Amino acid sequence: LMNIATKHVDPELCNAAYELHINYLENDTELSGSKKVFKTGVPDVFDVLPESYLEAMPDGDKLKKFKARSLMIVPMFAKDKIIGTIIFASQRQKAYRDNYVE
Repeated sequence: LMNIATKHVDPELCNAAYELHINYLENDTELSGSKKVFKTGVPDVFDVLPESYLEAMPDGDKLKKFKARSLMIVPMFAKDKIIGTIIFASQRQKAYRDNYVE
């Protein structure tokens, strides 16, 4: 996997998010997050992002500064083949629900 784009309304946080995601992709050896969704094709939706999820991630402490409270990672398909994933994060709890990806 590789990062194609990172967007955030705050340019400083956008750069930090990009660096964080690149570091995560390069250093994560476990099948979690985007890697898990890419391999399984099953979305991960956290209506309330658990503290334990952040603690388990490489550089999870850095992710906390984004104040993400809700997270949704979904696979992107083209002709029934997974071509990537997209991550949505919100500072609002319950911003994303399982039924958003049905």
